[in-house]
Amino acid sequence: MEKKKEYKISLLGEFDDKSIENEFLEETISQYSKSTAIIALLFGVLFMLFLGTDYYDAINTSSLLIITFTRVLFLIISITSWTITDASSFKL
Repeated sequence: MEKKKEYKISLLGEFDDKSIENEFLEETISQYSKSTAIIALLFGVLFMLFLGTDYYDAINTSSLLIITFTRVLFLIISITSWTITDASSFKL
């Protein structure tokens, strides 16, 4: 029977062994960055869906251009973050 490893944790919530701490951080950061990229992409698409209502509510064309530019920029940033984190390997 294998003996369970016990990891000592300091009062601040960190592992006493720095190699274990680095391994834990690397794994959790990669996991959360993929999830965050997927959520950002969904919000980017959702944000663009409301462009149609802004078309009817915009008072003048300059305000509509600013709104459109902001929404397109947000969508581009969310797509970029999704591709950088290699979300294609993300399994739901």
